[in-house]
Amino acid sequence: MKDIRFLFSQPADYWFPERQAQSVAKDHGRHEVRSIRVSSELNDCLGDRWPDVRQVFPIERRIQRHGKLACEVVCGLTTLPHEVASAEQLLHWVRQHWQIENRNHWRRDATLGEDRTQTGSKQAALVIAALNNAILALLDRAGVHNLRSAMRTFAAYPDQALALIRSSP
Repeated sequence: MKDIRFLFSQPADYWFPERQAQSVAKDHGRHEVRSIRVSSELNDCLGDRWPDVRQVFPIERRIQRHGKLACEVVCGLTTLPHEVASAEQLLHWVRQHWQIENRNHWRRDATLGEDRTQTGSKQAALVIAALNNAILALLDRAGVHNLRSAMRTFAAYPDQALALIRSSP
C-alpha cells in the first residue's frame, strides 16, 4: 500500500491522471465527507503482486462529531477498469459494503453476543450462528429496527416471541 500512498501524495497532474469523487452525509449528529481519488497508473507496477488490478484508490473520511474532527485514509484496489467502475461508483460501493458489514456484524457481535460465546466445538459455534441468522431474519421480516429493544421485549414477554415464530411462513 506504500505505492498507493506515494502515488496520491502528490496533486493530480497531466502525467498521472486520476478521477475523483466526493460524498457528504449528515446524520446521527455527525457530518461526514468522503473523498476518493482513483488511478490506473500503478497497474503495471502492482501486477506481480495483484495481477488483475485495474484501479487503485485512497478514500479519505473526515468525520465531525460533537465538534471533534476525525480523519482516516484507507487504500484499496479493484479489478474493475474505470470504464466499468467510475470514481463515484467505487465510493458508493465501498460505502455500501461497510454499511452491510457494520449492520450485520454489529447486530451479531454487540447485540447477540456471538463473539463472546465460548463453545467447545466447531459444531456448536455453527449452530449458534445458524440460530442467530434465524433470529435476525425473523426480526428483519417483522420490520424490527431496534434489535436491543426487541430482545428486551421478548425477554419480558416470551409469548410475543412465540407469536412471531408462529406467524412466519
